[in-house]
Amino acid sequence: MSNVNANEIAIIYNLDNFFTETEINIYKEVLSKNNIELITLDSGNSIQASFEDLINIITVIVPGALIASISNQIFPNAVWDAIKLVITSIYRKVKDKKCYRVTSNSTKEIPITLGIKVKIKEAQFNFKLDNISDETIVQVALDKFLEFVSRYDNKGQDSYMEYLAQYENSEWVIKDMYELIQEKVSEKEM
Repeated sequence: MSNVNANEIAIIYNLDNFFTETEINIYKEVLSKNNIELITLDSGNSIQASFEDLINIITVIVPGALIASISNQIFPNAVWDAIKLVITSIYRKVKDKKCYRVTSNSTKEIPITLGIKVKIKEAQFNFKLDNISDETIVQVALDKFLEFVSRYDNKGQDSYMEYLAQYENSEWVIKDMYELIQEKVSEKEM
């Protein structure tokens, strides 16, 4: 995951020119009013892994230190509200949109996926938002994201871990990313 400072949020997207310059400028303005800098990276021409349901087409990286500052009330609630506004706006833009995944032997239409990545201690989380059906539920899920990240304890794990989080039945369900990849590889071998 990219190195992002405590007062920065990054948006990485794998679609050429998906966001207009005006949209990016609006996101930057909303965040800068709360002393948060927005970094964007259009990686549309780079090669990506082929596990569409495990990776994001659009990723918002929120540093764990920023979440800690918000939850410890070092930063005002307006900072979290601005972050939620930007993420919700992105959700609205990608909802029900599709793109094409081109491989050496096929072209496949796939949904545009959206997730929030955050690193807490040695654990990295990818909170998927694309399976949420409604914008009001996204708002609740984002608040539960903040709550989860604020109280997460890696339970003494020293090693690097990566998790995928899906919002199901009003809760974030956390799954080990390596186990999910092994399942996908096993399915492809069958």
